[in-house]
Amino acid sequence: MTARGKKIISGIILLIIGGTMLITSLVFGIMEFINGKYAILYSFPISLSTLVHEKTAGIVAVPSRTLLSIWLRVPDCRIENRDFQLAVRIIDSKSQDIIAWKNIFSSNMIRNNDAEGQYYLLGMHYFNKNFLGEIQYYGKGSWVAPYNGTLVVREPRTFSMPLKKIIFLAAGIVLLAGGLVVLTGRNYSA
Repeated sequence: MTARGKKIISGIILLIIGGTMLITSLVFGIMEFINGKYAILYSFPISLSTLVHEKTAGIVAVPSRTLLSIWLRVPDCRIENRDFQLAVRIIDSKSQDIIAWKNIFSSNMIRNNDAEGQYYLLGMHYFNKNFLGEIQYYGKGSWVAPYNGTLVVREPRTFSMPLKKIIFLAAGIVLLAGGLVVLTGRNYSA
């Protein structure tokens, strides 16, 4: 094989590797942006079929100046438009209500989904100061859920691309540019 042939093959290989790295990092970056609107801080499994009495989901510790949202995660949308209501409240260490929400699930609720299921927004609260307390819940209605759910405490987050992805993207650009330089036959050395 001639030197020119080797140069063309190495240029094509650099283009393929660099292009693949570039596209992969962009696709995963877009997916992370779309799915990464919230950071999950706490996740408490709850039984939706036995909600007659108020139960404690778990204890939460929240730093000052934090906006938290409480979501119900279920596997599908069957909870919508049924005779079912879920009440959730956050109480402090003195058993005083900080905030409480009652939700009847319908198709017009704020919700989103991921591979784990549907998330229904139950409520949001801004904590001005450090907080340590409990999340309690109970249910009402004649419909009995055929599955369990999870109370998820999330914090909105701003999008930031991790350093590894930025380095991977930059390496892809460099390899792509290197492949173009090799194929066009330009020599930028002094």
